[in-house]
Amino acid sequence: MKTELHTISNAGIALALIASMFAAGSAGEWKKPSGPHHSKTYHVDCDKPNRSLARTVKRAGPGGTIKVKGTCNERIRITRGPLTIDGLGSAVIDGTSVTPGDVEFNGLITVDGAQGVTIRGVTLQNNPAEGVLGVGGASFTLEDVNLLGHFRGVLLSSSSAELDGVTITGGAVGFQATTGSSVVVTGNVDISMVLTEPFTLIDSSGEVRGGNLNIHDNLAIWNLIVVGGSTLTILGYEVSAQGEISVSSNQGAGILLANGALEIGGVTPLTPVVESIGNAGPGIVVTAGGKVLNAAGWGRIVVMNNPVGIDASAGAVIWANGGVEISGNADGGLVASDSAVSLNPGINPISITGNGPGGSNDVDLSFGVRSTIGPGVTIGSPLVCDTTVLSQGSATC
Repeated sequence: MKTELHTISNAGIALALIASMFAAGSAGEWKKPSGPHHSKTYHVDCDKPNRSLARTVKRAGPGGTIKVKGTCNERIRITRGPLTIDGLGSAVIDGTSVTPGDVEFNGLITVDGAQGVTIRGVTLQNNPAEGVLGVGGASFTLEDVNLLGHFRGVLLSSSSAELDGVTITGGAVGFQATTGSSVVVTGNVDISMVLTEPFTLIDSSGEVRGGNLNIHDNLAIWNLIVVGGSTLTILGYEVSAQGEISVSSNQGAGILLANGALEIGGVTPLTPVVESIGNAGPGIVVTAGGKVLNAAGWGRIVVMNNPVGIDASAGAVIWANGGVEISGNADGGLVASDSAVSLNPGINPISITGNGPGGSNDVDLSFGVRSTIGPGVTIGSPLVCDTTVLSQGSATC
């Protein structure tokens, strides 16, 4: 009798399991175990009827992976992780037919407080608010993600992100980090055709760790903005040696540091680390206590073919022990007022030549600038100074 009951019980459990599998299949989100505990793989084809990526995200357990096909016309909200959304290089999440709602803090994908989220191989397009929004201490990675035609491509608020293969095209704002957020660039990040703010840090930190931040052909007045106590760094890690920040061919100024800092640590010599080239405004504007720091001198700062190379004012600090090249800027190379300038040779040279009409205005100092220019620094023309400048070193007023 006991054996018979035991057999019936096992048969009932088996039938229940089979029924649950068919139920999941009928909802269009098939899943199978792919790791220990709750780790599972879910499949969603948004081109088939009654399939929903948003619904699958809500159902997914910790450590799950959702593989997505087709075009999904819906908003996604992720509130728990770890979780991976993998578009396999072809999936699209489109906001065209999604109810617009708020134009701020209303991401096509919102990561709300979730940790360990990866969004991979997907195109996000046409949201009147953000393409990807991180809030509430969220932590996520964007890997091989295209963002097209959003008001903001990516917005971080009190959150962190890693960018590894991200393209942002069009819209008003490309990438913006605020309120104590942080971003690490580990792969290629390409931002173009943005109207007002291609890349902005406000009260936040950014690091380029072996990746390439490429900001080009934008329509904004300022194109890489570091303000409000923010820092953008390339640190001395070995993996950071090939990191590069390139701001080029934009309709306005290249880089703005207003109470913000651009800092380069020790990296492989002769690596071109920061470039601001061919912009319609100054290559780098440093003001309101902003700083350019290349203290180790192992990186290189290259500023070429802008109207002005570096424009420093209002308590700015320019400190480099090697690794600065300023050349071919139409009106002036280094133009500073009410600032501190310290240039000394290092493992990489410092060269300021060929700036201004006929190469006549390489360094122009005024309104109480304090300058120290050490021996071995190459300046192509005599310093231009007013009577308030305090200068010392091998090149003085």
